[in-house]
This record gives sequence, C-alpha cells and structure tokens, in this order.
Amino acid sequence: KAADIGTAAHSMVEASIKGEHPEMVQDYINLSVDDRIKAKNAFAMYEEWAAQSSLVIVDQEMQLVSEKYRFGGTPDAIGEIGGKLCLVDWKTSNGVYSDYLLQLAAYRQLWNENHPDRQLTGGSHLCRFAKEFGDFAHHYYAELDDAWTMFEHLLSAYRLDQILRKRA
Repeated sequence: KAADIGTAAHSMVEASIKGEHPEMVQDYINLSVDDRIKAKNAFAMYEEWAAQSSLVIVDQEMQLVSEKYRFGGTPDAIGEIGGKLCLVDWKTSNGVYSDYLLQLAAYRQLWNENHPDRQLTGGSHLCRFAKEFGDFAHHYYAELDDAWTMFEHLLSAYRLDQILRKRA
C-alpha cells in the first residue's frame, strides 16, 4: 500500500499533462483519505517546481528506437525550460539510484538520434516521488556522458552474454 502514494502522484502528473483531471486517476481514487492527502501534496510540490522552472511539456511517452545501438525506450517527457529542450523523467522510489542515470543517458541518446534537428540541450531532470510519503525531489543533470559510456559497456556485455548463453 505504501508504494501507492508515490505511484498516484506520478499518475496525477501524467494526467495533468494530458489535460485530464489529476484527482480522477484510478491510482489516486484507490487510496485512503490520508494517503490521498499525501499524494495530492506531492503533486502540488511537482506543480510548484514546474511553475518555478517554467517547464513546458512538448512531448510525452514517445516510443523510440535506436537503429545505431539497437535498443528502445519510452521517455516520460520532453520539456522546454529557458528555451532549451530537456529530458524529464518521473520515478516512484525512496531514493535516486545509479541505474536511473543510465536510463536518462539512454533516453537522451534515443531522442537525439531520432530528432537530430531538435537535440536536447537543456539537460535531464529527474523528478522523484517517495513511495511511502509522496515527498517530491528534483534532481538536475547538465550532462551524463559517463552514464552513457557505462550504458554502452553494459549493452555490449548484455549482447556477449546472449551469445555465451547459446554456447552454454
């Protein structure tokens, strides 16, 4: 049940971007009254950050494939802050983990490869909703070159593992 608060806040953000009423999402409706208050507060904190940063969402949940690296993904959103395109991703967790940075770097690669005329120049924004309390935290990464390098290495290791599994 504790995970539902952050999940509800995440769903409320997505609904709001789509022009839907945030308090009508099923994840929110299914919560207890006390947990709804926490989810609503988390959503309000996100809205405050978005307003302060003048975030404008320009695309949401687009499925992308890299022909060059042969992987795909679905970024949560592409936004614009200060006239620059940026990656915006929402996480429901009690912390920020290194694999989130790998995912952001991979999403950045996917977007830039598929939109060479609209490159992401405004960095990556990770918006985290804590599972139990719905607390909101924003993390900004101007560049994630080291995360992309690690992603490339892990992708190579994954492909080698697939070959070795066939031999085993």
